[in-house]
Amino acid sequence: MEFHRYFKRTNLILILVVCFTLSVADEIHGPWSQAAPPAPPLQHTVRMGPRPINHPYRPVPQPPAYRPYRPSRPAPARPGYLNPRLLSGVGGIIFEQTAVPDSQLTIDHLDFAYNPDAADGQRLALTLNGRPVFASIPDWQLFPIALFADSPYYSCFSLWGRLADEVLTDLILKHQGHVMNYHPAFFNTLLGLRLYYMDILILHPFTADLPYRDGAPILGWGESPPDTTRNRRGLNLASYKAELIRNDLQLTHRGYVVTDFVHPVVFTVAQDTLKFSGHPYYYFWRYFSDRPDYPAQQIADTISEEFQKQVERQQQQNPGDGFRSMVIDSLLAALHDYEVNYNFIKSGTALDSLALPDSAQQRAALEKYDPNSLANMYLNLLIGMDAYQIEPLWA
Repeated sequence: MEFHRYFKRTNLILILVVCFTLSVADEIHGPWSQAAPPAPPLQHTVRMGPRPINHPYRPVPQPPAYRPYRPSRPAPARPGYLNPRLLSGVGGIIFEQTAVPDSQLTIDHLDFAYNPDAADGQRLALTLNGRPVFASIPDWQLFPIALFADSPYYSCFSLWGRLADEVLTDLILKHQGHVMNYHPAFFNTLLGLRLYYMDILILHPFTADLPYRDGAPILGWGESPPDTTRNRRGLNLASYKAELIRNDLQLTHRGYVVTDFVHPVVFTVAQDTLKFSGHPYYYFWRYFSDRPDYPAQQIADTISEEFQKQVERQQQQNPGDGFRSMVIDSLLAALHDYEVNYNFIKSGTALDSLALPDSAQQRAALEKYDPNSLANMYLNLLIGMDAYQIEPLWA
């Protein structure tokens, strides 16, 4: 297997984890209690990358630049974007970077081998351009990382998951609980547990310590008990600085993910040892409509005016009954964009049509409605898609 496929998730090497089956009922996680009913795995293939958006109207005060949705041309499906559906519906931890060689490193030939007779941490054998390269990684890291790197999925962990039993899911959420979903490589492993702690690290003081079993912290090969006093000081300092930043910038985030988005991961060889650079970070975000200066009425008026201009152009080009077809075409395109990138609609005709298996059946369902009602549905959908676009809160 190619080198980058093993190491495209190299940020995980930074997290000390252990890979073995756990019985969560015997563990202590601060004040939280846990159970393990059946839950589906995270299987999200949304890649992350810059999303170009062209906008025809009005500047907004800086910083940051406000970038509204362009209603005159519904965007196509775009898998290369930290989209609202991913952030608000999954969140958690998402790694998608592929490690690339340092510009000074030339790779002509690379061999992998696994030696089960070697000591743990030394079983991965690399040979680069005919020379052995030392790559220390214990099995409790190596196996799940390799499985993750070889999968098509990018989401590692979510605290906003679902159980196989939807009734039980709703009951847990109703009582302020959480449902944890994992990438298949991390399910039922301490690796997954470490990811869980990483996600909530800045939220809960008990993450300054490790989970316990039988009165002792659960440790992997090479780990040692944490300095909880130092960790708590670090958490307090991080909370204090975050509050200073919020007050200074007058910004409040809606959510965050732990990610390597736009942070390249680079590997090199120094003194015959494999080394990586690149770190995950917290990506804070909010919706455009969370901005105090979000011009909701202006956006709605502009979208309506543009749509009316489209209608007038269509009537000039095709007088008669072309209005219904134009509205349905526009609505179907916008619904496709919504299905890929958004999740703010809870019920109604739009969701009912999206549940149909193909565009022909969706079109037939929409044909039953008055075209003016469909036009209002289209406009409301565009207005919502503008309001629910993501504004990253960069440090």
